[in-house]
Amino acid sequence: MDHRSLVKAVFTGTVACFVFMTVILMIFTPLPLIALGLGSGMTAALLCGAVFFVLTALLSGFGPAISGGLVFVVPALWLVHLATQTYEKEDGTRAFYPADRLFYWTLGMAALATIVFFAAQSGSPGGLPGVLSRSLAEDRELLEVMSSFTGAPIHENQLAVMGLTFVIITPTFWAATMTVCLILAQFFNQRYRLNLRPTP
Repeated sequence: MDHRSLVKAVFTGTVACFVFMTVILMIFTPLPLIALGLGSGMTAALLCGAVFFVLTALLSGFGPAISGGLVFVVPALWLVHLATQTYEKEDGTRAFYPADRLFYWTLGMAALATIVFFAAQSGSPGGLPGVLSRSLAEDRELLEVMSSFTGAPIHENQLAVMGLTFVIITPTFWAATMTVCLILAQFFNQRYRLNLRPTP
């Protein structure tokens, strides 16, 4: 890796860290890392992920660093690894990993994460939705905000519905976000002629 790629990796990891700590923009945490990986390769993406982890741990603690790494960085690195792979076709030419399979991988990772979380909370009353609804019930400030919007107190059955809705929507939203990040990253790299793989 040359010094320019090193500087880009450190800068991009710093950007990803601050995006992650900005609640509104948190969903776009993988975007800088994927953009760097699709433009500079897997080594730069790995360094970027390491910078993200170290900075997040220093600024927010190991808990957020680990959760951010598992939710955003590790899946993004895996997608970059796949996206930059090539294989030999029957006619002897080389082609990149199919773009549609990258989308299937985002769905598969979202489904796997959902299964793992459900299994981890299977012994709790109500399972994962029950854990989430109880967490909502314990957050007094959030309940007050929701009550101010509805104009009425939030009841236990409503919290249960919210917990179940969160469980259903979150994996789909995560997969859609990762897909959008892949598309935007490829568009950015192609726009500035940095892309390692052609756009389908």
